[in-house]
Amino acid sequence: MSSLNLNHDSSEHDSNSYIPPGLTQAEHQLLKYYLDTLERCYNSRVRKFKSEAHLLAHNAKNQLSSDKAHLSEAVHGKFSQELEQQINKYLSDFDGIGGK
Repeated sequence: MSSLNLNHDSSEHDSNSYIPPGLTQAEHQLLKYYLDTLERCYNSRVRKFKSEAHLLAHNAKNQLSSDKAHLSEAVHGKFSQELEQQINKYLSDFDGIGGK
């Protein structure tokens, strides 16, 4: 594996080295730093949101499971099945959203 040479200008091969007209190298690096930082913050918030949302959904599913014992058979039937299906659909759908 070759090591990365930071002093080598690889603009022919690296699309990230393009500097928009009107920006100096230093301004471009600063802008790129801020954009990278914003992206990391966004990704962190997505992971945090996903984690919290999953926790809430699992708590709802657990609560539904524990409440089933207290529901009459008539009420339990359709209502709890629909609610459980919605929670399970939410959990499976949410697995595909954001986060790393």
